[in-house]
Amino acid sequence: MHSSQWSIALASALSATAQWLPPSQTPTNNATFALHGPGLNGFIYNSSSTAAVYNYCNMPHASTPSRPPRSHTLVYAEAIHRHHKRTPYASNLFPIETPPWDCTSTHLHFFATTPGVPSAQTFWRTYHDPLNPLSTPFAGTCQFPQLTPGGLADSAAHGRNLWTAYSRALLPLSATSPAIAFRATANVITSQVAGALIRGMYPLHPAASPVPLLQQPPAVDSLAPSYACPAADALRAEITRHEAWTAHLAAAAPLLARLDAITGVDPGSAGWHANVDHYFDALTSRLCHGLPLPCSPSDPARCVTEEDAAQVFRWGQWEYSFLYRDHPSSLRYASLKMGIWLNELLGHLEAPGEVRWRHNVAHDGSVSLLLAALQVREMVWPGMGAEVVVEKWRAEGGDEFVRVLWGGRRMEMAWTEKEMVPMKEFVAYVRGLIGEGAREVVEACGYA
Repeated sequence: MHSSQWSIALASALSATAQWLPPSQTPTNNATFALHGPGLNGFIYNSSSTAAVYNYCNMPHASTPSRPPRSHTLVYAEAIHRHHKRTPYASNLFPIETPPWDCTSTHLHFFATTPGVPSAQTFWRTYHDPLNPLSTPFAGTCQFPQLTPGGLADSAAHGRNLWTAYSRALLPLSATSPAIAFRATANVITSQVAGALIRGMYPLHPAASPVPLLQQPPAVDSLAPSYACPAADALRAEITRHEAWTAHLAAAAPLLARLDAITGVDPGSAGWHANVDHYFDALTSRLCHGLPLPCSPSDPARCVTEEDAAQVFRWGQWEYSFLYRDHPSSLRYASLKMGIWLNELLGHLEAPGEVRWRHNVAHDGSVSLLLAALQVREMVWPGMGAEVVVEKWRAEGGDEFVRVLWGGRRMEMAWTEKEMVPMKEFVAYVRGLIGEGAREVVEACGYA
């Protein structure tokens, strides 16, 4: 099915979610471009250091001080961003990783302290024992996932950039000040990022003065998010039953079959073929760390080509746009999945208390849901370090405004043309999605 036909089919479903507004039509959500290209639309997938509007390995973020209208004062801001680059998830590893991942220079510290009981600073060291018949050393010496040296360096640089952008207007002088709060999810990679990022923001912070990372219990965590919501799961299933989704899987099938034959991935694996997510993660992880594209273990001359990888990346972008913006049910889906965090955000904007800066280290799913809920005009797969900052400004006369930055620039949102959105309008928009106190989410997800 042609991309134009898919758009017509989607438009016919507009009434499913009355508040949904369609995204802009770009190469990102164009199925013909995803299948045939050419190229990558200027997107970067193989370097953290290349400056670009979209660099999956290290996304742009706020790095220069904001320039507000005259007589406006920045009084609060909340940042949420994806972790930085890492090894792949274990489920996304190729059967044999060549060369294997080497993490011997990175120490993952895990220990606990309590008054009167000093602890040694222990760290994990992954190893493979030849006496263990179940051991599979082909993947290397890393945890899957874990932050790599490059990911830690990018995290520290991210912290330095945020200090440059916000220190004069907002950030306190100490990482343990009551005016700042850091939060992570239960996934350890977010804590690994936070440690390096905080050191980048506060390079002189005493090592003996630990910084608390706020974390909600996984069963109710709003940041990952990881609370159960069968209604949201049903909406996602509805989205992936749409004819446009099934047509894209058919169009991508020859590519996936070719990659299976080269890498040794089981053609019957549902996880590797329900979408391009596994191949996308496996290939970007390698390229972002300067590793070569994989070759066949049995025939080293037969390798994944750059065009194969490019088509995976184009389809990955298309999938994220379809899941989170192009399908009319995406707004309701995002509102249910990210609605509790949005309710927390509104509370912080309306009554921040002592805190002037809240910092959330999260995942691509978290950022995608936020972009979907705010109806970003062009949806992309949030790359490593992808950042949204929600700022609260106060005018000289007392009026308050919200500005949303995406990648350090004004976020273009389909529901408003304003850069400085009056606080009442922003609150009304979000409450219209989630209800007072996230009542819509609580009831729809079965918690009432």
